Amino acid sequence: MTPAGSNGIRPVIGVSGHLDVDFPTAVGGNKFLFGVDYFIGSAYGLTAVISMHLGAGGRAFLIHPIFSLVYRFQLPIPLIPYVGGGAGVKLGFQRGTSTNFAITFRGQVGVEWFFTPSVGLSTELALPDIGPLIAPTAGVVGTVEWTIGPHFRF
Repeated sequence: MTPAGSNGIRPVIGVSGHLDVDFPTAVGGNKFLFGVDYFIGSAYGLTAVISMHLGAGGRAFLIHPIFSLVYRFQLPIPLIPYVGGGAGVKLGFQRGTSTNFAITFRGQVGVEWFFTPSVGLSTELALPDIGPLIAPTAGVVGTVEWTIGPHFRF
């Protein structure tokens, strides 16, 4: 069964784990994640993904827009594994401190299982999501992220 449409949307929930290299910041740390991924491209092959992930935890709130390119492999079963990479910007807000700003780079691996041509379930691991902290000080920050959610093709 081939997934329908040339685009898809995937609401996600997940978690991020602490991988701060230099010191704890509002853009790193352990957080509960929620957001949406928008897939632009066919069901298989190279696909662009525009994402907006939000996070909360460690007395901080995170805004994380991401742009990724993923390659989705075609199998004879309705399972679609994929690998890719991307970049994003992290803005972290924490009461009593200045806003944290970081640029991050990620490798990602995931799998989707479609039980109808338009509806599936997917999970993704982003490892690592790491990059330079720009403000309020210079440093290196990072997280490991795992998300899961339904995938709707149209």
